[in-house]
Amino acid sequence: MAAQAADLMSLVLRVDSMSKRFAQRVALANVSFSLQPGEFVGLLGPSGAGKSTLFRCMAGLERADSGSALLGEHMVGALHRHGDGRIAMVFQQFALVDRLTVLDNVLAGRLGTVPAWRGVLRWFSRQDRMLAMQCLERVSMLDHAQQRADQLSGGQKQRVAIARALAQQPVVILADEPIASLDPTLAGGILSLLRSIAKVDNVAVICSLHQLNFAREYSDRVIGIRAGEIVLDCEASLLDDHAANRLYEHQPKIQKTSATPR
Repeated sequence: MAAQAADLMSLVLRVDSMSKRFAQRVALANVSFSLQPGEFVGLLGPSGAGKSTLFRCMAGLERADSGSALLGEHMVGALHRHGDGRIAMVFQQFALVDRLTVLDNVLAGRLGTVPAWRGVLRWFSRQDRMLAMQCLERVSMLDHAQQRADQLSGGQKQRVAIARALAQQPVVILADEPIASLDPTLAGGILSLLRSIAKVDNVAVICSLHQLNFAREYSDRVIGIRAGEIVLDCEASLLDDHAANRLYEHQPKIQKTSATPR
């Protein structure tokens, strides 16, 4: 029993029997899985399968009808209400403020740690600014710190969004289709960066993807979700075309994109 308790405590994030409905539509149905430190997990599934809803519930942005998401021994929803940034999100459309500089956008990742009035005035401590600069260096965007966000390319914007997530000093990063707006070459660079963060920083990363080859190339493990239910959870090396085709049954043929080597 002691060994089992130790194993549970080693989990970064645990999703237990999570369910969510919107009117008559089932978005999530009894979803359960866990993430380990330093693990890169690819989340696959057709459009409308429930991937974004799952991420929002995991982050505490949406309340599940039943079940829970636990970070260690703490409910994720309670952490979110108290401004705890240990679960960070990276979005498909970057979610940057175009008129602000790259540095100011990254400093937004520190908003949960300062009083609201200081956030409005963008009055951050020297330590916060140093941390933001370190995060920009981590994603190879330090030279763009004083550039406006609307002057960046799509790939650069996503790197800034990842730096903002890192500024929260998270233990989990939820990346919701972070390469959907990028061409294959830029997409490979973003996935390589997220994988590096998982391994070097010991952060658990779960990334929703549509490209089977990218999932195989960059993921340690793949979770497949369909109609709100997990139908696949295996090592990425075991993901074959037969399993993927079952996941996308009666959906348009899955997109296969050549991955850029890490």
